[in-house]
Amino acid sequence: MRLFKYSFRILDYDFTEFAKKERNKTQRAMIDAVKNVNI
Repeated sequence: MRLFKYSFRILDYDFTEFAKKERNKTQRAMIDAVKNVNI
């Protein structure tokens, strides 16, 4: 049971890291789009 909890925590951590990366990517894409519109 403890092992399962531990692996679940790792999975949860990996998912949050992945979500952060994805959010950064979309933010960067939005910033690039705004820059292109301004130029």
